[in-house]
Amino acid sequence: GVLEGSLSSQERTLAVLPDVLESLSSQERTLAVLLEQAFRIKEEVSAGLQSAQGSVQVEALSRKLLENHILTITRIVKQLSMDIQALERQTALRDSITSGTTMAVQSLEQKNVAGIGDLRGRVARYAHQAWVKQCMQTLRYCKACILSDSSSHSHNFQSVVASPLTLPQTHTCAH
Repeated sequence: GVLEGSLSSQERTLAVLPDVLESLSSQERTLAVLLEQAFRIKEEVSAGLQSAQGSVQVEALSRKLLENHILTITRIVKQLSMDIQALERQTALRDSITSGTTMAVQSLEQKNVAGIGDLRGRVARYAHQAWVKQCMQTLRYCKACILSDSSSHSHNFQSVVASPLTLPQTHTCAH
């Protein structure tokens, strides 16, 4: 139950991994393009300022280029912020799956330990019951031998006394 759910969650995460890697690659390409545009605009502003200082047209062009540069940087920052949020969500999902798997394994371990303890108890009870049953059979046999008071049983009785937990091979006493 719990472990199977965790495994399927891990499988889903592994299935999403290529998409995540492709998304990161795409984000890196987008970032590279935006950075390239920003640096190109910066160079254009610098070149415009150097070539015609004081000219009103150049100043207006420089302002426009500077505004474009600021807009490009703003887009880069927004894109990076969205990328960070996506990575945080993916990390939280991975951590959740890992935590679920750990809990499932711990639960299985606890169940196994409890099962082993129960099994040990059952084995001990069964062994005790078998021993008591064997003792009762031996006592019944001894009682039958004593009650019959037969000399032919004295050899069998001596073997029972010598080894009280095993029955003699031949049963000559009638119960």
